Amino acid sequence: MELKSTFNDPRELRLNSQAKKFLSEAAGWARFLSLLGLVLVGLQALVVLSALLFGSFSGLSMGPFEGSVIMLIYGLLALFYFFPLYYLFLFSGRAKRAVASDDEMALEDCFGYLRSHYKFIGIIVIMMLAVYVLALAGVAAGSLESIF
Repeated sequence: MELKSTFNDPRELRLNSQAKKFLSEAAGWARFLSLLGLVLVGLQALVVLSALLFGSFSGLSMGPFEGSVIMLIYGLLALFYFFPLYYLFLFSGRAKRAVASDDEMALEDCFGYLRSHYKFIGIIVIMMLAVYVLALAGVAAGSLESIF
């Protein structure tokens, strides 16, 4: 029985030194952006929590929404932003480890986290496009109603 090395297979994807350098640099920027984003999400969560606890939003009102509803929406947005930032943070750590130690499992994990990050961002974009289409349809319907 002969064992076949995966590195002898010409169809196997291997990273050369330039690709490793690019991946390492991308991981550094991903780490910076994810940490900055996580700090800002944490600050947003603190503001929401303090506003809800101490009632500093009493004069805040946006149309039909009172201050507590606005703060809850901001809290949900902070929670929503947390997940793509967390996936980006995990990507950066696994990518650095994969490049530093030629760890194939860490490389696989890092691309899995990158996929999760972009999947989440894609879902957010689709949801925002749907909101824009609904808003545009509402404006169009209101405009047509005022004409007739």
